[in-house]
Amino acid sequence: MKALLIASIIHLLVLVAWSQEPAQAPLRITSDRLEILGTEGKAEFSGDVVARRDDVVLYAAKMDVYYHPETRALERIEASGDVRVVQAERVATAKSAVYEVSGRKILLTGDARVNRGADFIEGEQIELYLDEERSLVKGNQGQRVNAVFQSLEEPAK
Repeated sequence: MKALLIASIIHLLVLVAWSQEPAQAPLRITSDRLEILGTEGKAEFSGDVVARRDDVVLYAAKMDVYYHPETRALERIEASGDVRVVQAERVATAKSAVYEVSGRKILLTGDARVNRGADFIEGEQIELYLDEERSLVKGNQGQRVNAVFQSLEEPAK
């Protein structure tokens, strides 16, 4: 049992090391439980999961990390259960999220909302681009998107 635990930890460390791109920090994940499915290229984290990489922190009840089984290159992270994404002043929440590593984009689904100070946007689905000041908000049938922008200064006349 102890040998299996040590092998799993070593496997995860190799996954994180191989998934790093030169300009990015390592992906660090903490949780209550971890199951590694090496032949499937998947690591399942559950219980107060926190993932950190560069300036982004992702919180969820459950996260599945997908990687290429041979190269160990990180492909995507699927998060569910009280998802929260924090990047500087931008805080996003949703029922679920998918982080696509190659495009540094997070797709938030289910009561999705992004706050920055008093400003916010919300809809059924939000695409959040981590390297840009850009989001794409979509409603659902019968549900429109909502946005509130607070102005701190009056424009010059």
